[in-house]
Amino acid sequence: MNYDHHCRELLRYVGVSAVTGDGIDEFWNTIDAAAQDFYTDYLQDLKIRMEEQQAKKQAIARDSMNRLANDLNEAKISKET
Repeated sequence: MNYDHHCRELLRYVGVSAVTGDGIDEFWNTIDAAAQDFYTDYLQDLKIRMEEQQAKKQAIARDSMNRLANDLNEAKISKET
């Protein structure tokens, strides 16, 4: 599947006449529907991905702190002996 085909499946489009204005109501309805999709689909997905990314960063930070604590304990033990 190429990029153009993919976009045509996902994107909404309407025709609006610059001369007569025909299609403008459909245009605004499409904009409203896209805004609703943004809030219900994309924004929720974005929040979930951001939370997942934050959890990964916190896990990495905890792991780093644990490794540092272990290294310091090992250094302290080897210094005492």
